[in-house]
Amino acid sequence: MKPFFLILCLWWSGGLAYAQPVVLNNPDHVYDITEHCAALPVQPGQKITIDSLLLHPEKYPFRPLDRKAIEPNDKRMYWLKVDLVNPTPDNYFLRFLFMGDMRYQGFEADKTRLIKRWEVDHNGVDISNLFYRSRGIIPLLIRQGQAHTLFIFVHRNGIPTLHAELMSSQKLTEDTHYQDLFYGIGFGFFFIITIYSLFLGIRLKDRDNVLYAFVVIMSLLNSAQNYGVFLEFSGTWPITLKHNYGVLLGIGNSIGIFFTISFLQIRQRARWLYWPGVGLSVLFAAGSLSILCIYLTGLPDQKLQYYFAFLVAFTGPLYGVIAGITVSFKRYVPALFFCFGQFFIYVFVIVFTLGHNGFIPFTFWVRNSLFIGFISETIIYLLGLTYKINQLKKKQDEAILEQLRLTEQNQTLIET
Repeated sequence: MKPFFLILCLWWSGGLAYAQPVVLNNPDHVYDITEHCAALPVQPGQKITIDSLLLHPEKYPFRPLDRKAIEPNDKRMYWLKVDLVNPTPDNYFLRFLFMGDMRYQGFEADKTRLIKRWEVDHNGVDISNLFYRSRGIIPLLIRQGQAHTLFIFVHRNGIPTLHAELMSSQKLTEDTHYQDLFYGIGFGFFFIITIYSLFLGIRLKDRDNVLYAFVVIMSLLNSAQNYGVFLEFSGTWPITLKHNYGVLLGIGNSIGIFFTISFLQIRQRARWLYWPGVGLSVLFAAGSLSILCIYLTGLPDQKLQYYFAFLVAFTGPLYGVIAGITVSFKRYVPALFFCFGQFFIYVFVIVFTLGHNGFIPFTFWVRNSLFIGFISETIIYLLGLTYKINQLKKKQDEAILEQLRLTEQNQTLIET
């Protein structure tokens, strides 16, 4: 995906000096290879192969890489290069922290000899190990006392940084453990909320809880496929699910708008927003179905997926914000919970976007900020649903008491 339509830009500083090699002497340290890369642009029509780079390195002046955002140009391609030295007995791995709108070909070489090749795109790493494929992990062959060179051919990149790190097996185990633990707790939380909302909605015949359960299910599905959970399974269906991110986003937002209309009582409290909301929901559902049909026919739909996902991701939340603020001004308390939920998710989206585009460090909490935002939004919405149910129950109790009072009053009148 291309947040803010930014792509990799190489700023060529003077001189023909290569970037300094990365000395892998600390197994507890995580090495950001973008800080150590040298780069070589590929001109339109020019063809540079890995064989020519290895056999004739003097012909290709790699220069140090600096990151700078520019307007997109899908026809620009680059070779990146980083030298590695391993003085320790530890095994090292290359890990891509984000796999979105990208396509890289990678090569590991020992002087002039190619010893390993791989490829990574939004479907994960092209590798037989399903766990490595889903997590973007590539085991390197550099051993103690060796010096290897990594070459990365960038076919397509939608962000101004690689978000690729070098780490030892010990550090990789620790990082993936905390990552899996974090997502495991989050998925368990979503699962409990889904069961709770469905049970409450069916028992109380409350449409809002049932709709919200399906909203949570779609959020859970999108989070799982973004994290690469399904890529750990064999077969073609995980790739199909990963490829159709626009379809999943469209269906989720279609249900989400119906939840917004019902939860905020748009038809009664802001009637002018009712039909636009219904229209958007139907448009999202119809668009998702159409794109899925195009995908199943085998026609190219990658750009269609992206533009549709961008449209949905922009207009769906925008409608929710407008509806929430409008109904809040009418002193409808559940709308305040709704607005706070929207506020939290937007804050975490901004944090993720800043880290994703290299403006702030892409730490553990930053790269998981979208998932944290979904959890925060879910908790606040759940509080809003609980408040609404309590208010309805209070009104029902008051109505029952009033009915009993009238009954007793009528009985008194009859006796009199």
